[in-house]
Amino acid sequence: MAKAIATDNYNMVIYEIENGIDDYVIWGYADEKKQRRSKIYYTQSSGRAYFKVNGSRRYLDSFIRTNYPGF
Repeated sequence: MAKAIATDNYNMVIYEIENGIDDYVIWGYADEKKQRRSKIYYTQSSGRAYFKVNGSRRYLDSFIRTNYPGF
């Protein structure tokens, strides 16, 4: 079940966040079943959390939490 969905046009969902020495996000596209794992980075200026998808940043604050079972 998805924990968060993207508020932008990327059609992405977050399934889980793994905390450890390095933090990782388990994510995927809403229309696929494949899950991906990406490292979470933080900006130096504001500390904003993001992960990279094909070299582009996806900020975690652009996702909203959901408990909707359809995702």
